[in-house]
Amino acid sequence: CTENAPMLNSILSLASDLGVRRAILDMSETYKFWTPEQRKYLFGLVRTALDFGVARGLQISLKGATIHTANVFEDGRVIKENRDDFCLLTYYRPGRSRRREIFSADFRLTYKCNQNCVFCAADQRKLDEPQPDVVRKTLLRTLKKGIQRICFEGGEPTLLPELPEFLHLSKQAGVRDIVLMTNGMRAADHGYAKTLSDAGANRVFISLHAHTSALSETITATPGSFERTVSGIHGFLATRAHTSLIFVMTSLNMESLPGYLKFVRREFGRIPVLLSMATPYLEPTLYTSLIPKYRDMEPVLKQSARLAAEIGIPLSAMEEQHRPPDCTLREVRFLIRNLYVPLENPKEVKGFIKPDRCAVCAAYAVCPGVKPFYVQAHGVSELVPLKGDGA
Repeated sequence: CTENAPMLNSILSLASDLGVRRAILDMSETYKFWTPEQRKYLFGLVRTALDFGVARGLQISLKGATIHTANVFEDGRVIKENRDDFCLLTYYRPGRSRRREIFSADFRLTYKCNQNCVFCAADQRKLDEPQPDVVRKTLLRTLKKGIQRICFEGGEPTLLPELPEFLHLSKQAGVRDIVLMTNGMRAADHGYAKTLSDAGANRVFISLHAHTSALSETITATPGSFERTVSGIHGFLATRAHTSLIFVMTSLNMESLPGYLKFVRREFGRIPVLLSMATPYLEPTLYTSLIPKYRDMEPVLKQSARLAAEIGIPLSAMEEQHRPPDCTLREVRFLIRNLYVPLENPKEVKGFIKPDRCAVCAAYAVCPGVKPFYVQAHGVSELVPLKGDGA
């Protein structure tokens, strides 16, 4: 697979088509026979599979290695994990080794944005803006580590004049997956979309949270944003960048998801849609009324999953940080790809809690629990312990 990246994609896609639900990637032998460059590439490929849906429909876990994240100071030193900073590194440790091998990096280039989404938490940290010279210095140092994936996000990263330069530096360094997270408004200038693609962006994720201008601009609180984002999506689709959409579910737009999927198919074709959930980073910064209940999401997700399969829209959950408890959304557990990400050691997953009632649940050992913000918004009445082998 180090010589032929599509091979792993094909294997995982075939497994998904055959109905396989879980894949275990055994990394135990990679430390005996593979060079450091090959190992980093393989883990970059694994991260890409998890993040971007190459293996959607499969639950993937690792054997013989663990994946972690950490941040860096501007001098490039790896520091305390989960500390807010503008650069987040993802690394793996061989087995129980303390050695870190970094293969992925996420750069939050700015906290500023040209939208004002009602659910967004990007500006809640109140941190100083990353300085372009500092970002450039850290980026160059990070690229020397031989990473295979890099993601530029914000705020809105397209507000930075230096973005094409950062993309080009990544491309020159041989990074295989260069990801851009954006609201797409600036790409309404299709020439700018081409500039970013030519500079190196080969995976673009565009936030579009509704399929009508009225609802979309109620969410973004930015007049004219819907038309510009739709145009920006078309701009990226005309480039070589693989383009996907992000739909953040709130109580405002949840019921509109089936109509949204029909709009996407009609307007853009069969492009992937990733579902996320409104998540506050600081409390009490997000109105709890914006956070939908799992019991209310379930029928909508069930209808949407079946519709997506019917019209050919790849639909998946975005990432493990929004993973629902195992006792919720049971009817759509295997209908939406990546909704339940398997966890080798749920105790190591941060940001979840387990109420007392979870102690008798059959899924206790494999479920990380529930997000504290969700308990604050809706309590724990929906959490009903599973019995027997129901996990």
